[in-house]
Amino acid sequence: EEPYVSFDLSQNGTFQSTMDPKNFSKKEKLLFVLGPTRDTKLIDTLGRISKERNIPILADIHSNIRQAKYSTVSSLYHLYLNEVNEKYLPEKVFLFGDRIISDALQKFLLKVGGPIIQVGADTFRQDAIENEFIHVSRKIDFDYFFKHEVTNFGMNEEKFSQSYISLENKFSSL
Repeated sequence: EEPYVSFDLSQNGTFQSTMDPKNFSKKEKLLFVLGPTRDTKLIDTLGRISKERNIPILADIHSNIRQAKYSTVSSLYHLYLNEVNEKYLPEKVFLFGDRIISDALQKFLLKVGGPIIQVGADTFRQDAIENEFIHVSRKIDFDYFFKHEVTNFGMNEEKFSQSYISLENKFSSL
């Protein structure tokens, strides 16, 4: 069986996750938020996962993923996030990278009803400045994310994902 994702970020080697077939029909409203990171493997892997599972990525103004060519990446969200209907708020947000700088993105994350899960190697450090405006429900490392969370992802609801992608396309064509 082909690995769903293969990602080398640990001292232990490569993480491999396969999607559980029972989750193929599960519909979710997941969202990735990516702050600044120099990790190109993370950017490429999140781009692949977001494309395969139809998960929008909101890229902070300093996020390196803004230069990546993934149709699921939104970087003009400051023009439309206030217009996102409440029924299209995510059920769960995965937060990657360093501090979120964008005021519009911080305000949007305050409206999110579901959990915000911070993922990364440095998630357990106590830094008073780090995302002080965002209430993080849980902090997990990459190992847990790939072995437990990614494996249990279903497909994102089409209307949910399209609400972000279509608004991004609308403003990028102006």
